[in-house]
Amino acid sequence: MEQGGGATVEIRVPTYRRPVLLERALRSALAQTDADWRCIVFDDCAQHSARPLVESLGDARFVYRANAVQRGAIGNIDQCFRNSPYAGGGFALVLEDDNYLLPEHIAAQRTLAQRKNVGVVFAGQFCEKVLTAGQPGERTSEKTLVWIYREQTYEAATAAAALLFSHAFSNGAAFWRLGGPSDFEIGAAVTDDPGMQETLRILRLAEPVFVSHEATAVWRWNDPSDSYVSAKADKPSRWRRALEARRRLDARAIYLRGAGAAGMMKALAHFDARFAVEAERAALMAGFDCRLTERDAGSRRKLRARGLALRALVPRQIAPDAFPAWRARRDPA
Repeated sequence: MEQGGGATVEIRVPTYRRPVLLERALRSALAQTDADWRCIVFDDCAQHSARPLVESLGDARFVYRANAVQRGAIGNIDQCFRNSPYAGGGFALVLEDDNYLLPEHIAAQRTLAQRKNVGVVFAGQFCEKVLTAGQPGERTSEKTLVWIYREQTYEAATAAAALLFSHAFSNGAAFWRLGGPSDFEIGAAVTDDPGMQETLRILRLAEPVFVSHEATAVWRWNDPSDSYVSAKADKPSRWRRALEARRRLDARAIYLRGAGAAGMMKALAHFDARFAVEAERAALMAGFDCRLTERDAGSRRKLRARGLALRALVPRQIAPDAFPAWRARRDPA
């Protein structure tokens, strides 16, 4: 696999009315030690509010694109994962407008892709605490990914086992080779939930991935007053919680049908043993019998019954054929 030097990196920035944070994100691109990049800004504002900022930077590497029709958060972010170039790039990463890159981010990921001989790298990010809406916050020492994955190369089917106990990887973690087998674009028909869309991307991974614990970017905690998340800022209703639970169950069932019991057991050996409790719980609720812990028979029956009730009472949220590569076992629902 040919990797590394000479391939322009596309930094894809979905944005909607966050001028201060967007400027920080774009200036973090300008600060990159690896200057071989193009930055495409996807503006979902009908008034094209991001255009003056992009033009004021005076750098031809920035490309401004206004969405012809407003896509909302889920559509605007998803188009950034298109697996073909927008500006002649060979690699791509997604930089959401409230996040930013540290100066060595592109250089570090390009180097890892070459040294580890992989087409995809998941990079750790520092977490930023929100102090004031729309303004830079406080960078903490907490990191993404490190609590989920060990720092190593994972086969695609192994990495996907993280669905059983976590959100898998965040949008900003992925650095990938364009035109390769991994197509992380989900499509609006699969789910209308941005968080679930982000989680489901792991099922689009189709090649080995190296997970790096070195944080070279910063991820911002969701701001409750943000336009993207304000609709869910209030305490969720019981029905909304049930829909969220069904979405998680559907996603996990897709993985389990494809991996099977033996595949799941093999994959979980690459993760910390503490995740076995949640993984077993997820499998039992999805209708797959497995034994990963010393959980008693009564608890196991209750979890299977709870999952059966959820599948019976709450409509399916993710179609079982949404990810054909994982369609290998009969749907238990």
